[in-house]
Formats: sequence, structure tokens, C-alpha cells
Amino acid sequence: MQVLKKYLPTLVISICLFSCTKTNSPDKIEIPFSLENNRIILDATANGRTGRFVFDTGGTASVIELNTKNLQYHGYVKWIINDKLKKIEIYKLNEIYFADIKFESHNLIVNDDPKLEMIINEGYDGIIGMRTFEGYWMELSFSKNKIVLHKEKPDYFTNYSIAKVENKYNDPFFIPVKVDDEEYYFMLDTGVGSAFRFPKVLVNNKNQNEVIDVLSIGEEKQHNVYKTKSIKVLDVEFNDSFVVTNSYLTARKKSISGNYLGLLGIGYLKHYDLLFDLRQTRRGKTTGLYYNSSSEVKDYGFFSPMKEVPKFGVLDFDFTTEGIVILSVIKDSIAHNKFSIKPGTIITKVDGKPIKEFSLPELREPSFYLTIDNYTILENGVEKTIKAPVLKENQMNIPYTNIYRF
Repeated sequence: MQVLKKYLPTLVISICLFSCTKTNSPDKIEIPFSLENNRIILDATANGRTGRFVFDTGGTASVIELNTKNLQYHGYVKWIINDKLKKIEIYKLNEIYFADIKFESHNLIVNDDPKLEMIINEGYDGIIGMRTFEGYWMELSFSKNKIVLHKEKPDYFTNYSIAKVENKYNDPFFIPVKVDDEEYYFMLDTGVGSAFRFPKVLVNNKNQNEVIDVLSIGEEKQHNVYKTKSIKVLDVEFNDSFVVTNSYLTARKKSISGNYLGLLGIGYLKHYDLLFDLRQTRRGKTTGLYYNSSSEVKDYGFFSPMKEVPKFGVLDFDFTTEGIVILSVIKDSIAHNKFSIKPGTIITKVDGKPIKEFSLPELREPSFYLTIDNYTILENGVEKTIKAPVLKENQMNIPYTNIYRF
């Protein structure tokens, strides 16, 4: 069900293949981007609409709010949103500009996609899909903050990974990731802000005392944490680390490699310069993925492999104009049981002090919560101050002690 919401539109929309070329195209085209809130932002003009667009390697087609009277109708697709079947119209996008670079294409777009509302609420004008740059070697360079399009493969990429596209209708890139010596394929998805989305199927063969339950906002209401022996992805290996299973792609069974799928989001990918072979994606083919490391120190943020489980129990939160919204919390943890914090809780103040006045390291430090006298949450637009429970250091442990016994 969750896959239908995010990926079926892309899969069906991309059935009509297209090519994008620049008028009098040179051997190399450079398109600058900015990196904002773990989003790749491109300045572009799509069919006369100028704006700032999110570039999403996890999507084939573009999602832009356009006046469809000016566009050629292509067809429609039906998929389920909130348990209801909805008809989505599809149109052809004839041209798109990046500064003075004109791409003439037969790109397909939708202007009534649930993702569009989310992107607009973030202050952007839409999503530009991967196939906008079909026909080139596409360099996604985080060291230069540029998309560089090459007619011939550049020779300065030194590392290589096998990569696959699912088929000619759905062509985001997938690369192998080994978890405990089992191979899975993960989609390279810059539309996802976090670093990793591990498929929930990883816990299927685990004993109950090896798995921690997690409550989370998102496509799946419950995820899990468990300990891995080894994770190998590109040129990095994580040993004896805990991971959160919360992939959008959990429901996609035995695709690409005959195994379940996960995601590598921008939180991981931004530490590399990546080279995608987009010359034959309309045939469902690619020669692989080339990459160079673009940063020596890599901070992957939340949902990355952890050496220990957060004692307070909050796994993921996001800053908003109102405070912090809790995205994921360990079930039956101190945060969950003692503080009554759950996914969706918005904390506006601690001891009367606005959240924005605290540093991120403070909020992540478990001992910080031993000193709290009260905290304020926002419910239905009304602030409510709650007396914090009195905690001792030995109460900060999560109740799953067997998780460390492997």
C-alpha cells in the first residue's frame, strides 16, 4: 500500500520514454545546485514556470504544478491514497530551462501528486525527476555543488559499484548493500533526507529478545531496531552496529536481486561525488555507478548505524518553527513511558525555555533529561506544560537488556 503511494505513479508515468538534449549541446554541461535541509535545489523554468525545484534521483518523472491547458494530455494512472482510489492525470512537459540551457524533451509530469503538497509546504515549487538528464553521463557532485552532464565518461572517477535499474519503465538506480553477509539492493534516493532506510525484513529471522520495537511517523507505523554484525555499502563498513528498519520499500518483494529493498538517502549520498550512466536507461540498462568520496569525515545523522541505542529513547526528531516534532521513539523507553512522548509530539519548551535556544548536542544527551523540571508540548494549537518525572541515572536504560547478548 505504501509503495503505491510513493512509487507506482513514478513507475507508470515513466512508461512514455523521452530524451532531453540541449540546443547546440556542448560536451559538458554544468548546472549548479544548492543543498538546503538535505534537499538538492535547482533553479529552473518548466514550461514557463520559474521556480526552485527539488532534484530527486528516486523519481523518474517530474512533479510540478502547471496549467495543464498548455500541455499535451498523455493519459492517467490510478493509485490508492488514504485507502481511496484516485485518478491522476498525466501530461507531457515539452521544455525545461536551467539558466540559459534549454532541454527539449518529452518528459511526463503530474501536477496532482501527494508529494507536491509536501514540497510546496517546504517552500519549493516542485520535483525534477532523474530522467530529465537522460542520454548523458550524469555527475552528481556534492564537492562542487553541481550536476555535470558529460557526453563521454570522465576519467577521474576511481571507484565502481554494480548498479541496476529495475526496468525500462522505472529507472532509479539500485546498488548492492551487504548486511550480515546477505546482499540487498538499496535505491539511491536523494528525495529521502536521512542516510539509510533498512528494509524491515531484516528482523524476520531474529529472536524476539534481539529486536526492539520502534514507533514512528511515516508510511509504516512501527519499525524495529536490531544489532548487525557487519554492513558494507560502497567503500564503508559498519561493524557491530544497531540499525533502524524503516524502509519505504518494505512491501516491494523480491525485486532487482530477488531480495528485499532499502534506500540510501541524501544523508549518506552527500558524502560522495556520483556518476550515473543515463545513456541507456530507456532500455532498462546501465553500466553501473562510479563514485569518489567527497568528504573525509562522514556524519550520517539519524537512522544511520549506531554503536548503542539512545538511552532516553528518542531516535529521530525534526526542528519546526514551533519547536521539535518527534518522529520516532523506542517503545516502552523512558521518553515513551515516563514522558508520554510519542510520534507526532511537538515539544515547544523545556523549563520555560524555547527549544530553539538549546543546541542539538544538548537535546541528544541522555543526562540532559535527568535535570528537566517541566516541558511544554503543543496539542491542537494549545500549549500544555507537563511536570517532568524524577529520574535517576540507573533509570535511563531501555527495558530490552537481551539486545546486547549476541
